[in-house]
Amino acid sequence: MSKTTIRATQVEDAAELKTALLNIWHNTYDSFLGVERVTKLAAGWHTLDKLRAEAQADDICSLVAVCDGSIVGHALMYEAQPRTIHLARLYLDHSFHGKGIGKRLLSNAIDAFPHAHNAYLEVYEPNQRAVRFYQGQGFEVVARTRDAYTEDVLYEYKMEKKLVDNDK
Repeated sequence: MSKTTIRATQVEDAAELKTALLNIWHNTYDSFLGVERVTKLAAGWHTLDKLRAEAQADDICSLVAVCDGSIVGHALMYEAQPRTIHLARLYLDHSFHGKGIGKRLLSNAIDAFPHAHNAYLEVYEPNQRAVRFYQGQGFEVVARTRDAYTEDVLYEYKMEKKLVDNDK
């Protein structure tokens, strides 16, 4: 397999990133959200204007993983509160799972905020592969809440990771 590079998202990546995210979302969420809902949610969450704005924002870390000239993964992180960063997105084409690319995306996103003490994310409960991945990266489940964006009963976990030892 070719080498995969991690780099900052560029404005010019928006259209390809939108397509990549839609494909990854379908592979990840169709089984418990349904095809129609995934298409609708992705269209709302990943507009070209939003992806372009995120790529240009100084206070957001937006990264892409690129292999053979194609975007195969994406991470988005920002400081939600002083010294607390939120991983809003970490997606990887399923054919690239288990190759360390997700770990690199996550690590690079965290490294973009060297002053941060804590990181958190939300992940759907049925997405057990992702839950196990985040646990393997040191995140712990701290809450289980009902998803506010779905009409049926669907839960998500809030997971947190302490980045520095505040007791030292």
